[in-house]
Amino acid sequence: MEARKSFLPPFDESATHPSDIYNAELIAGPEMWNQTHQVLHAISKQYSQDGGTSNWYRALTAREEWPRSLNTLLENMLHHQQQLSSSRSNGIESIMDKSINKRLRTIMVLRHCMTFHTFVTTNRFPLRGTHRDISHKLKLPELCTPRLLELFTSCASGDISNNGLNMETYTITKQLRDKRLVYILILYLMAASDVCGGDDTATTMKISSIRPFLLDLTSDLKEATLLLNEAGCKTKYVRIREGSHGVKQELDGDDDNDGDALEYNGGLDLSVSLICPLTFPPPKRRRG
Repeated sequence: MEARKSFLPPFDESATHPSDIYNAELIAGPEMWNQTHQVLHAISKQYSQDGGTSNWYRALTAREEWPRSLNTLLENMLHHQQQLSSSRSNGIESIMDKSINKRLRTIMVLRHCMTFHTFVTTNRFPLRGTHRDISHKLKLPELCTPRLLELFTSCASGDISNNGLNMETYTITKQLRDKRLVYILILYLMAASDVCGGDDTATTMKISSIRPFLLDLTSDLKEATLLLNEAGCKTKYVRIREGSHGVKQELDGDDDNDGDALEYNGGLDLSVSLICPLTFPPPKRRRG
């Protein structure tokens, strides 16, 4: 159990609702979570008198490019918000309202983690410098960098530079890489499922398609399946039938199938669900 706790995001086995099993705020840590609040608060304050629902979307996406799958999540949220606003007598739902704020902040934390992931998969390690230097290299807010380094790297050494700044060297092992991927996958499940949109009474947290996100993550279905199963999620391969409507059909077999279905990998998607009570797979037996 201790090994699982050190590998997975903080989890609550006693949770009675799937939205309470994993917690984006605990994943982010206080400084990164506060950074997302500051950004949304500034956007809300700036456009509070405007009355246009699209302003928060433009403000979030105008300066920097977002991964396509995350941009789709934001667009879906915007569409949902516009639908709600047309039926509300008190106007447009604010991005500071609980029902939308939690999900937006989860997506922002996910984007920070993906920015870190993209950098470390395309650049040579070890990474050396001060937190400010590394934030500049990663193109991340300085408040976010310490938490990402804490979670996904190992501090190999440290020394003092000529100007008195702390210079540290960070490395990444295979286990830390897998830990980074499982954190990102869980964050995506929370960000993309309907539960994070406000339905905290739902008994299942589910997304029907993860393939577009895996393309951005440069990970494959088999790897994602193994990691999500380790986190207590149920997974099922879905065969994509080519056609004008992109019809999908669930494959027969167990939730955690990873055998014959892989031969169809070119035309497969993956549905993911998380239910209560949280159940982890049995420990793998070591071969003698």
